[in-house]
Amino acid sequence: ESLDALVAVLAAQSPDGPSTRSFACYGSLPAADFSTVHLWDGPLNKVHELLLDNSGPYDFSPTNLWSADHGWFVWTDYDLQATKVSGGQPLIGALVSNPDLECISWEPPRR
Repeated sequence: ESLDALVAVLAAQSPDGPSTRSFACYGSLPAADFSTVHLWDGPLNKVHELLLDNSGPYDFSPTNLWSADHGWFVWTDYDLQATKVSGGQPLIGALVSNPDLECISWEPPRR
């Protein structure tokens, strides 16, 4: 459910909507393969189909997901089950206001 909500927000904030060209990369541990690079290229609305319950080869959401125009970047930590999204303020605002997503704001400490 959270992946669907995240993809919906990313699509709404992307110029090409659900058909936004995206890349999904699976790290070695979630892909259960340490000898092959697992990089997918396709429309954002097809990301969910990468998951095993939808006939895809993976049990987890992508380790990294980003748009071809570099408008946003999603990083998911396999061990901690947390996701970090980088992007512009409109995207972050849309994520925070989505009732299906649990969000916290984080900024690096100033030195």
